[in-house]
Amino acid sequence: MNFGMVLTRQTERHPDKIAIKFEGKSFSYQQLNNRVNQFAHALLSVGIQKGDRVAVLLHNSNEYLEAFWATSKIGAVLVPINWRLGPKEVQYIVNDSEAKLLLYGSSFSETISKIAHETKSLEEHVIVNGSDDLGIHYEAFIQGKSMGEPDPNGADLEDLFILMYTSGTTGFPKGSMLTQNNILWTSINQIMDFEVNKDDKTLVVAPMFHVGGLLIFSLPVIHAGASMVILRSFDVENVLRTFDEEKITTFFGAPTMFHDICQQNEIISKYDFTSLRLMLSGGAPLPLPILRKMIEFFPNAGFTEGYGVSETASCTSFLSSSDIFRKSGSVGKPFTHNEMRVINDKGEDVSPHEIGEIILRGPTTMKGYWNKPEATESSFIGDWFKTGDLARMDEEGYFYIVDRKKDMIISGAENIYPKEIEIVLYEHPSILEASVIGVPDEKWGESVMAVVVLKPGEKVTEDNLIHYCKENLASYKKPKYIKFVQELPKNPSGKILKHVLRKQCSQVIKRNTTEKSPEKQS
Repeated sequence: MNFGMVLTRQTERHPDKIAIKFEGKSFSYQQLNNRVNQFAHALLSVGIQKGDRVAVLLHNSNEYLEAFWATSKIGAVLVPINWRLGPKEVQYIVNDSEAKLLLYGSSFSETISKIAHETKSLEEHVIVNGSDDLGIHYEAFIQGKSMGEPDPNGADLEDLFILMYTSGTTGFPKGSMLTQNNILWTSINQIMDFEVNKDDKTLVVAPMFHVGGLLIFSLPVIHAGASMVILRSFDVENVLRTFDEEKITTFFGAPTMFHDICQQNEIISKYDFTSLRLMLSGGAPLPLPILRKMIEFFPNAGFTEGYGVSETASCTSFLSSSDIFRKSGSVGKPFTHNEMRVINDKGEDVSPHEIGEIILRGPTTMKGYWNKPEATESSFIGDWFKTGDLARMDEEGYFYIVDRKKDMIISGAENIYPKEIEIVLYEHPSILEASVIGVPDEKWGESVMAVVVLKPGEKVTEDNLIHYCKENLASYKKPKYIKFVQELPKNPSGKILKHVLRKQCSQVIKRNTTEKSPEKQS
């Protein structure tokens, strides 16, 4: 048995039910399964075998999901590629994964042409919605191929299914090896804990190259025989209109999406959101003011936050909507089939409210990192995956993310957690976004710097904000420096790239310190 049988079974049960809507096109379960099988047979016809990698560089589309289900049926390995990457970064993933076939959108033809001679493993190029000198058009590629089921024994649940490259917030991405079994249990977790059912209709707008867009809600709705509407990209009014017109019931978004929705007071009243029953935020912490605004805008929808990493197929823990204020700031408890612990540097479980590193175990946990045995070994304690995230757990078993282990600031031997300062900054009425980092300090080792984006039309000084932080935090935690910027560098999942900020700001601090030194002044 393989995971692709899930789609086959739902097709047998309700072939005429709409599975996917995308840009004016609707696909019933039977139509979707026919296309999936055609693509699977097309892959087999050009020599793609079990274990071969199929890279995908596409915006959200029905073809993306067709590739997902087709590779699952024949045991090939899907390699989603971040479409915001530059040519050299795309080249790195294609070469690192040794992909044999690349499925890509016509808008990326220029990128692909630039790297064509440097991607030696690629044997086939298949292009969606366009043409170029390299790729055969997707529809031509699948035309005439059998709509029958591929050999069900061609893949099984233990097979490698997805190489999900980490978001690369600290450097070159690593390929997390997710098996079909990992994906099965990720789906089961959501069906059970989010109570996904055949009557649900989810809106998929988060990028499918990320575990959130590919696996959260979009995966279990097919598993449960429900439906989805796919949007190519995020546009606030289009999302709100779709909530209303399609009677969407569930929605997953990154905090940046919810932030943008909260700025739309003037158009919220135009639409009806009574169908929404559950909204999930994930990928980064959601500031409390935005959470309050979302609940005001969507009073009928339960709102929940989730915590996950690529290495565990996204689903790790979630905070139920009933606890959203009682346990404000928490990422909740593990999903039904996952385990979480918080340990110290000795590998021992910490006491309640003591800070340590989160480790995870369960059937959603990856096999390891692709072609990186040393990184794999250093990331596990037995079968427990070390996340690198610092957290504490309260007496009731709720987890609270404190920060990334690598982001912790050590100033004068004091541990300072940037997230704690960021929470305070987000409560300031003039601040739109904020990120806190450590910068070099000759006396203290590191000092605290806050990088801030102000709301349009707002004005506040560096001294104002430092004083504000001093009033709300221990003095040693207040920022020594405030840097105002127009926007913060982020990866496509909405996570702020602190390593970019540290590099930029450390150079500025170093240069300013050097200019003020006695040697330079003399």
